[in-house]
Amino acid sequence: WAACGRPAQIAFVGGGGKTTLTFRTARDVASEGGIAVVVTTTRMLLPTTDDVPSVIVQAEFDDARREVEAAIASGAKTVAVAAGVEDSPHGKRAIGVPIQWVSGLLGPGLGTVCVVEADGSRKLPFKAPRQPQEPVLPPEIEVVVAICGLDCLGSALVEKEVCRADIVAQLAGVELGSLVTPAVVGKVMASKAVWCWNAMHCSFFVAINKVDDRNRLDVTEVVTAVVASADGVQEVFMVGEDVSGRGGLIGRERA
Repeated sequence: WAACGRPAQIAFVGGGGKTTLTFRTARDVASEGGIAVVVTTTRMLLPTTDDVPSVIVQAEFDDARREVEAAIASGAKTVAVAAGVEDSPHGKRAIGVPIQWVSGLLGPGLGTVCVVEADGSRKLPFKAPRQPQEPVLPPEIEVVVAICGLDCLGSALVEKEVCRADIVAQLAGVELGSLVTPAVVGKVMASKAVWCWNAMHCSFFVAINKVDDRNRLDVTEVVTAVVASADGVQEVFMVGEDVSGRGGLIGRERA
């Protein structure tokens, strides 16, 4: 969050770590004295009190806003909001809020920052968005961070292993079934027009997640590929586990 300029609205898209970075960002906001409201505009696993102290489920905006105000008045520094709950193979899932809610959850007595999980990837580490349905960005979003998990390298470009494999193949200029390489990742992740097609006013960053000492060569190759193809990318972040847990900023490179 700080590396992105401390925006009031930040969205995570892509695959391979959106939820981790969403809640890490919320904690970072709170650690600097802010109040973070976490939402999804698609679907995500229902947050627990291990993720945030207050989880609000309301189908109506006015009810949700009142509960956010009450939670913050009681001392909560991070609050999650969902419009509903549904079952999924992975457990209870939060139903996303309308994009118009995001700005309305910020202000006096409310949040100072809204952290938005704005995309789905079926828990796969790599994807491309299928326009115009994806990603689902709020109209006043300030920063978008597109994420890719480094563990996608070597996967077959098929729908079982890569979300929206057909779109990835089209963008990268390769055949379905071929292997995911750093060059493929670079061509997909490095385009602001791919990820922010309906929010070109925002600042755009790329995050390569699941970095550790065992895959430094892969990291270098992927970052180099993203920078080489960069179109509208401000910086590339290398993200992994640090002293505060998963989702820490390990390194960064200007695009």
